[in-house]
Amino acid sequence: MEGTKIVSEKVLIDRDELLTMFRDGVNMYNNKSNLSQISNNIYACKEYKTLYTVQKDNFKDYSKYFEEFSGMGRRFQIVADNKTKNIKIVDDYAHHPSEIKSTLNAVQKSSRRKVVIFQPHRYTRLKGLWNDFLSAFYNIDKLFVLDVFSAGDEKDEEFNSKNFAHDIKQNNVNAEYIEGDIKTAAKTITPELKKNDLVLTLGAGDVTKIGEVINDLLSK
Repeated sequence: MEGTKIVSEKVLIDRDELLTMFRDGVNMYNNKSNLSQISNNIYACKEYKTLYTVQKDNFKDYSKYFEEFSGMGRRFQIVADNKTKNIKIVDDYAHHPSEIKSTLNAVQKSSRRKVVIFQPHRYTRLKGLWNDFLSAFYNIDKLFVLDVFSAGDEKDEEFNSKNFAHDIKQNNVNAEYIEGDIKTAAKTITPELKKNDLVLTLGAGDVTKIGEVINDLLSK
């Protein structure tokens, strides 16, 4: 495979379910996967690339199994495609700095304004990876930081969402701390959204619920 360049073309938010493999810049094979709720599944892209590299001679024999793959829950799952404001809301389980970076990298080329709603998961994780989290958010237009989903951790008066939003602003990130439960946060965030926004909800807690609440508010 030396000298051969394999590129898995990113499936951007407006091009769900289509994954195209390229070899030497030439379209080799098109396969429509059953990624019903996943619009930019970089994990599937990596699997395609690995499979093609190892089993390039029998690629079509294996590709049929991707048609049966329904995707992984909470990995680039489209929560809403609001027609009123043309706002797309995508939910992802990313709650570790490296996962957040991968998620944001996947939408980097999207022309939409990128709005991230992040809910830190556990005070202990936020504290232990504080600096890593501070450097995880890049190339986004707005960051809303919700209260920490404690998952049983004791509240930390120093390493919390309010202080995190304050500190990440020093990295030139347009961040805002949003206090309150999911419904309260949704009511605060929704008026700040703009037409054609791409909204990413990130975290392992109940932040997964906020997309539907926001969509309902947008539709009123």
